[in-house]
Amino acid sequence: TVKGIETFQFADGARTAAQLPLSTSGPQNITDAYRGQMQVSQSSTYPGYAAALALDDNTLSFNHTMWTADEWLNVNLGGAFAVSRVTLANRDSSGSRLNGAVVQLLDAQGNVVHNFAAITGAEDGEVFNFNLATAVTATQVRIDGAAYQPLQLAEIDVFGFVV
Repeated sequence: TVKGIETFQFADGARTAAQLPLSTSGPQNITDAYRGQMQVSQSSTYPGYAAALALDDNTLSFNHTMWTADEWLNVNLGGAFAVSRVTLANRDSSGSRLNGAVVQLLDAQGNVVHNFAAITGAEDGEVFNFNLATAVTATQVRIDGAAYQPLQLAEIDVFGFVV
């Protein structure tokens, strides 16, 4: 702590939160702060369950893809952020369908800059926190579903700072 302000470790060194535009006390929910500039897409859509429902700040709604070999959901953050955590809220039924899904952070060129471990033991309504000890600069969050399983999420939240 520096004068009561948290220090957050970035890949390029430590900076105090006071130097960052979003927060004076640590990583902020950038999905809430910048939702208007974000774009969300998915590999396929089960009728009535658009990708945008995973980013609507409502855990009672959810996106839903079809049952193909390569289902995914992608959130374009609309800019570069130092990402320190991704939180996924599973839907309140058929929760096991999230098993095997992998969360990835991508840079502006679409290169994977961080892979989190695959989800296991997913339960209905469960919240998954994917934390990074050191923030990673990313412009996109991608969730790759397990083969031949629909991908369905109640909510995605991304935490970090503007780069």
